[in-house]
Amino acid sequence: MGTPVNASQEAAAAPEWWTALPAGERQFLRRLARLVRAARRSRAPEVARAAAKWERALACFIKVRLRHERRGGGRAH
Repeated sequence: MGTPVNASQEAAAAPEWWTALPAGERQFLRRLARLVRAARRSRAPEVARAAAKWERALACFIKVRLRHERRGGGRAH
């Protein structure tokens, strides 16, 4: 684990596509990531393997999607 950071350090290090998200959406994505990380620590090997695979896939999809939306000039609702 890394060194704990305060909110201002986290905000300074966070990419613009993340900081531009509404707070509720950031909260949802954090909880989703937490859920998948917990599944990755499952005692069932097949669950842990699947969670690790999905964690990578979801992270990639979310980053690409958010970067694309930022470049496109707005968010679709």
